[in-house]
Amino acid sequence: NHEGRVQIANLAFIKRTGYSTEELIDQPITNLTLFESTPASALNDDLQCDKPDYAIETILKTKQGERIDTAISYCSLRDKSTQAPIGTVLILRDLSEQKRSRKALEQEKNLNEALLKAIGSMGEGVAILDTKTLKFLYINEAISKIYGYNEQELFSQSSILDLIVPQDIYRLRARLQQGNGEHHFPDH
Repeated sequence: NHEGRVQIANLAFIKRTGYSTEELIDQPITNLTLFESTPASALNDDLQCDKPDYAIETILKTKQGERIDTAISYCSLRDKSTQAPIGTVLILRDLSEQKRSRKALEQEKNLNEALLKAIGSMGEGVAILDTKTLKFLYINEAISKIYGYNEQELFSQSSILDLIVPQDIYRLRARLQQGNGEHHFPDH
């Protein structure tokens, strides 16, 4: 409500936090220790201001002490006739899985970069191509030496086919299509 007291908590919120309806309803948000990285008083100040829709990321603490990465979106609830603020609607979204996925993706990216660097340090040419356009997505220094172009020049090519002598393009296309099923590659 406009005093910063919890009026309604849905079942999903109650289950996720471990608090009962009785422990939440009519409590000032400043008395609840739900948010670890955003003090309840700061959240309450934000809720009292007249900001339009607003969102923050914080850590939600459950009654059992579990820490949950959370996005809180909130907006003012207004009286229909006077448009005066009468409360605030908070929507909490669990970001745990999203953050785990992002971290796993970052670890995989770092591993791939390390592998590519290791292969490149052995003097082997490594290139990663877009499967539709055959444009370079990644090249190592050895590829630059093999083709005699710098990195910028290679990335500006319309496809790797621009660098292949005409008599070898047919064999390269056949080999690429063998590894990629029925995918058809550009003719240029």
